[in-house]
Amino acid sequence: MQSPSSEEQISASTWPDPARDQLTAPGAPFELHEITLDGRRLRAFRNAPRSLGTIFQEAACHGDRICLTGLDYSLTYAEVLRRAAILKGELEAAGLAQGMRCAVAMHNRPEWVIGFIAIAALGATPVLINYRASPAELASAIAETESAGLIAEPEIVARLAPDSVVRERLWLTAGSDVFPKAAVLPDLFESAAAPALDPVIQEPEDEGVIIFTSGTSGHPKGALISHLALMNMAAAIDYATLYGAAQAGMDIAALAKMAAQSQPSAMLVFPLFHTAGVIAVLLPNLRRGGKMVMLERWRVEDALTLLEREKVSGFSGSPAMLWDLLKAERKDRDLSSLRFLSIGGQGISMRLLDELRAGFPGLSVGIGYGQTETGSVNGISGANLIQRPTATGRPLPIVDLRIVDEEYADVPPGEVGEILVGGVTTMRGYCRRPAETAEVMHDGYIATGDLGRIDEDGYLHISDRKKNIVLCGGENIGCGEVEDAAVSHPEVEQAVAFGRPDDRLGETLHLAIIPADGCDPDPEAVQAHIGGQLARYKIPRSVHRVDGFPMNAMGKADRRALAAKFKE
Repeated sequence: MQSPSSEEQISASTWPDPARDQLTAPGAPFELHEITLDGRRLRAFRNAPRSLGTIFQEAACHGDRICLTGLDYSLTYAEVLRRAAILKGELEAAGLAQGMRCAVAMHNRPEWVIGFIAIAALGATPVLINYRASPAELASAIAETESAGLIAEPEIVARLAPDSVVRERLWLTAGSDVFPKAAVLPDLFESAAAPALDPVIQEPEDEGVIIFTSGTSGHPKGALISHLALMNMAAAIDYATLYGAAQAGMDIAALAKMAAQSQPSAMLVFPLFHTAGVIAVLLPNLRRGGKMVMLERWRVEDALTLLEREKVSGFSGSPAMLWDLLKAERKDRDLSSLRFLSIGGQGISMRLLDELRAGFPGLSVGIGYGQTETGSVNGISGANLIQRPTATGRPLPIVDLRIVDEEYADVPPGEVGEILVGGVTTMRGYCRRPAETAEVMHDGYIATGDLGRIDEDGYLHISDRKKNIVLCGGENIGCGEVEDAAVSHPEVEQAVAFGRPDDRLGETLHLAIIPADGCDPDPEAVQAHIGGQLARYKIPRSVHRVDGFPMNAMGKADRRALAAKFKE
């Protein structure tokens, strides 16, 4: 790998965009420059941090501000970094060193953040594992990444096999009779004195973090992400915020002054082991000294309590979470501090967008698109989203997009094809999975498995997942279009389509629906309604009324679980 080399400031795109140009011009906060990486010339943010260690140095400037708060705790930046310094020393004493890897597996709680900082400050690589991982998945994740230690909750560690290598280096959130020799984090943190955190400042091309894909489409895979990619992703979150403001005609200098005078706040409900938690919320807030309001598990009443008590200004959740928020009793709640809502994890339906605008008038609503392998690709919010409800935004100025056919040839403008993402934020590859890496890497671009098109103004529109297609009798049926047709029925609130294996047809299409309040839609009527909008072969074989969908940790509906539930 060649070290990144800085060259001249360059343009981000051929589409006219005054807001982008204002923010990325020479001398602007998000000035672009060109680097060379693995023989490719890529755009990057000139003022992005160098590595995770740089972000921790920035965080130290916010000492007395509240960093993490939840239902029953509150920690300042100084205290979070003090605990991280203590844990860093314990990791070193246990034999961990720069260039090694250490895993973290727990719910959203302060120890997760402290463990992440301690590992990265040592110059080691944090390996982020799903706390819902089965024993086999946990063992596979540790083995594939060659993790030398594990920071976790006792109930997660209990899933380890007796011969697991990390049993020799365990740090637990509570004491355990099963692992009496493991270090207990609360006991460590009681130390009255601790050295100041002195983070290792790694090179941009060094390995930064390993994040596992969700596994909804197959076996979870560990994506290797460099510090260079991480730092540009973190900077892109702040860019996106100001970009939306600039598009709305706001004064950027005035906004920056206001931001310096008050502490930003955000609710953290997405799991920290996922990019939507660690990259979109944790890293940008550590940089800017933001207050992160953490939920260990999603409960709408707890969310409302914290939104009100902590005067949270921003909230990003999955569609299911936002539906819960809309349906919850809010009459006696003071949510006046809330200024924006965003949808992550999957797309937004027009019905949900309309309900959010009606339920929270005056708030800016936004969505974004990206994957673990690509980082954030784009975003769109406010009036721009209302004008283009099927769009996910223009690509970030450090992102390149291609729309290709089955042979990876570019399709004509406006036509639907597979979305390929290139640029400085893409992963290096999957850990110890060269074949799977080769399947998604094409000439420096990541094949996302998503279908979409780019309109004449440069906005990306997602059509469907290639992997969310049911192949029935030789016909491809996009789950997204069936779901959109279903929720346009007045008695259907939410819908998820899924396929079931069929000996004759390959697969058959089925649908699960959540009825609208007070309604009991007839399955045959829903089928007829869909048939009135889509081709006959796209009508689900069966429609099942449910109270809720099985979800994965990202709040996405689990289609495989639905297929298993309704296998008959």
